[in-house]
Amino acid sequence: MIQVVIKSLKMFVFGITPLLLIAGGSENPVNNSSVEQGAFHFQFSGIKDESIVGKASFQLKNDVDEFGRVTKNIELRFVPANGCKADLISFIIASNDNLNRINGTYEIKNLDRLIRQFSGVYGFADINELSELPFFAKDGTIAIHTNRKKTVFGNIEVTYENAEREPLTIKGFFNAN
Repeated sequence: MIQVVIKSLKMFVFGITPLLLIAGGSENPVNNSSVEQGAFHFQFSGIKDESIVGKASFQLKNDVDEFGRVTKNIELRFVPANGCKADLISFIIASNDNLNRINGTYEIKNLDRLIRQFSGVYGFADINELSELPFFAKDGTIAIHTNRKKTVFGNIEVTYENAEREPLTIKGFFNAN
C-alpha cells in the first residue's frame, strides 16, 4: 500500500507539477487580434511602466554603397498617438542576403561598431520624458509575418538601454502598412 502512495506521489511531483509550472508562464500584455491595421500596442516596463498605442508603418528599401554592394532593409516605424510619452520607436532590419521573404523572427544584435554594412536588427526609441538620450536596442526579438494586403504584422520583445545604462523593455504587437 505504501509503495502505491509513494509511486502516486512521485508521479504527481515529477509529472504533473512541471506541467502546471509551464502552463503558468507569462502572458502577453495585449492580444494581437485587437491591433488595427496600421497600428501598434506596446507595453513598457523597466524605468517606466505604461502601455502605448499609435501608428505603425514599414518600408522595404535597397541601399547601395560606393562599391555597389546592396543591403536590403526593412524599416519599421512606430509613432505613438498624441498623449503618449514616447516620440518614436524605430527598427531597421538589414541583410546582405535576400530579404524577399519578410516572414521570420529577427534577433537583436548588440552593436559595438557603426552600422555601415550591418546585417541584423538595429533599433532605437526616443522617449524624451524618460531621458534626453535615446534608448538603443540591446537584446530581444521581432517576429514579422506578411499577408496578402501588403501589410506586415507581428510582435516584439526588446530590451533597450540608454547611455546611463537604464533598461527599458518593450513588448507588444503591431500591424504595419
